[in-house]
Amino acid sequence: MNRMGSFEWTWNYFKSLLLNWPLAACGVGFGSATILWFYMLKNFDFSLAYPITSLSYIFGMFAAAFIFHETVPTTRWIGVVFIVIGVFFMVKQ
Repeated sequence: MNRMGSFEWTWNYFKSLLLNWPLAACGVGFGSATILWFYMLKNFDFSLAYPITSLSYIFGMFAAAFIFHETVPTTRWIGVVFIVIGVFFMVKQ
């Protein structure tokens, strides 16, 4: 987004938005996640579907550690283990 420059009401600005592939990939990812969420709400109870969204924290932790090479403290990994255990018990019922 830093490469986009300041906002303008011109066709060239909006064309540059459409041709910005990282931004388009984010839009596709967001749209896919929305469709998946609607599918989950249609086919599963909300009391089961909503707690499973906590798995996104786990994916975030793995991305932080292995893609962005951040140092993740042990206490956060313990939190990830608790999330996995909680989701396991939610799904098992």
